[in-house]
Parts: sequence; C-alpha cells; structure tokens
Amino acid sequence: MSYSKKVKSDFDLDYCKNSIKTFAGQKESMLETFKKGKVPGSKTYMRDIDNIECNGYRNKLWSWRPGELNLWTGYNNEGKSQALIFLCVLKAINENWKFAFFSPENYPPDEFFDDIIHTMLGKTTDKNHKSFNMTEREYLDAFERIKGNFFFVYPEDKEGRPDFSIENIEKIFEYLIFEENVKAVVVDPYLKIRHEMMPGEQEHLYASRFMMDRINFTRKQNVSYHLVMHQTTPRKNSDGNYPPPNSYAIKGGGTFADSADNCLIVWRPLRGTDPTSTLVTIKSDKIKKQKLVGMPHEIEIDFDRQKNRYVSLDGYDYFSGNSKLIVPEHYSEPKFKSNGLSDFDFPDDRYNKPNPF
Repeated sequence: MSYSKKVKSDFDLDYCKNSIKTFAGQKESMLETFKKGKVPGSKTYMRDIDNIECNGYRNKLWSWRPGELNLWTGYNNEGKSQALIFLCVLKAINENWKFAFFSPENYPPDEFFDDIIHTMLGKTTDKNHKSFNMTEREYLDAFERIKGNFFFVYPEDKEGRPDFSIENIEKIFEYLIFEENVKAVVVDPYLKIRHEMMPGEQEHLYASRFMMDRINFTRKQNVSYHLVMHQTTPRKNSDGNYPPPNSYAIKGGGTFADSADNCLIVWRPLRGTDPTSTLVTIKSDKIKKQKLVGMPHEIEIDFDRQKNRYVSLDGYDYFSGNSKLIVPEHYSEPKFKSNGLSDFDFPDDRYNKPNPF
C-alpha cells in the first residue's frame, strides 16, 4: 500500500497557523503577566469564606475571579440562590460590582429587589410582617444606593410571552456587560432555560456542548458566570436527614461539573429532621485554579431569617463594620481594604511556610 505525500496546498495554512499557539508567539503576553503577576480571585467579604485554615495554611474557600464559570448546586429550597444573592450584595456594597440575573423563579422583579434591600438593611420591607420597622427614608436611601448594581433579565417575545433561550439571555447579558460594566452574570436555574437538543443527541453530549458555549462566553466577556443547578432526588439517610449533595448528583449528569471551573454546594444538613433549622453548609467541591481562587473546603454558618442574612456560628454578621452601608448603627472602618493574594498573607511563622500548591 502506498501513500501520496501531502503538499502545502492540501492544508488551509492560515487556519492551521492561527490555531496553533507557540512559546514564541505568547512571549509578550507571558512576560507581561510575569511582571504584573496573575490575576487572583478577589474577596467575598464573608469572613468564613475568605479566611479558612486548610492543611496548616491560611487560604480561601472560593473567590470572585473574572473569566471563570461557577456551578452552584444543592437540594430544592435549601438556599443556593439565597447564598449567591447574598454574596452578590456584599460585593456590590463593598466594591460596587454590577450583576445581571436571569432568575425567573424570583419573579416579579419588585420582590427580587426588595429582598436585596432586606439583606442590605437587615429589616423586612413587608409592611404586614410582625417585625416591620423600616422607615420610608431608609427604604429610599437603600434603593438609591443599590439601584445601579442589579439588573433583572426576563426575555419576552413580541407577544409578551417568556422566551428563555440561552441565546436570548446571553444577548442581554452581553449588552449589560458593554453598556453597564456588569462584572458577573447569573443563570438561576438551568432548568428554566428553553433547551433545544439536536435530533438523537444524548443528554451528556448536549451538556458538554452547552457548557462549552457558556465557557466561551465567560472567557470572551471576561465575567464571573454563575449557573445554578438542582440535584437528583435523594433518599434520606437512616437518621432521617438527606446525604450531602455532590457535584456528580446534578440533574443531567456529571458532565456539568466536569466542565465548570468551580463547583459550589449549599446544603441544610438538618432539614430532613428539623425543617426549621437554619444551619447551612457551604462547600467548594471543585476549584480548578487553586493557587488563584481557593481550596476545596467546607464551612458551617447560620441564616438569620429576620435579617435575611447569613451569619457565622459565633454570631458574627458579615455586614458588621462596613461603613458603606446606609444604616449608621454599624458604621466603622471596613474590615477589608484591598483585594488579591496579599489579603491572605499573615506574619505568623506558622502561615509563612512555602505553599505546596
């Protein structure tokens, strides 16, 4: 058997050359990064996430990093969305980040925005609630402070019917990134998107294609992308509680977790036996770039229903000591003044060991 040798004309030379990256071609960008340093994830302003001890080192559980796709999962009605919104509010107040939410389960938008004000002030906006004690001045001040930081995306067709294709959603995201300098986008939840699988396409192949498109959008727009997904229906353990959620029990299969940069889990461990329990576990189940973003770890915190806020188990309110809040009762110098890896350098010799990661 003989083979004819290919000649240059058999190749699309421009396509091949443009698709190959070399050391020589990347020299300038590599040198620039070497001089400036890689971009690390920035603070969440939740003390228990920003400051963990892992294998004898101070680190973070997770951090905000542009250009990364984050997957959030957990059981139904256990606080995945609430935790993510809480983190967004902290980031908006402390660094003026802007967020675009596709969150039809939080419709109408008035209630979504009211929940944000409730979290900001630690007071309910519902006049009929027994603990209501907010003044109109407080409400309007909070409204003015946060009105430019959150955008509620709800695509509709010409007849006013919901039109939730991911292409429509991301078209609006792209507009907000360009026009409003939005830093992070949220799709919550995946199940509410209108999915269009190819004829005969298997679910795991569709998942792979779907996630690759989201990653491409994330990298191109250089935003922090957040996708909220449900878990498969679990069976209770012998103690009456549900087992811990995990990235490979996501509805639709493990391909989603395999494709994401980071996977985070929100879980109420005692909900099965005590539906009123406010104990919450937050876990980073997967962190792809651990030197820049954080370490896989888990923490336990509590949820203060009256304030609509997460607090530490020792009662620390993550809004405490923040001078950028409207309500003056907690005014003082903010705990954190900068971003980046330097925030996690400690003078204690114990934590000045070379990081093995």
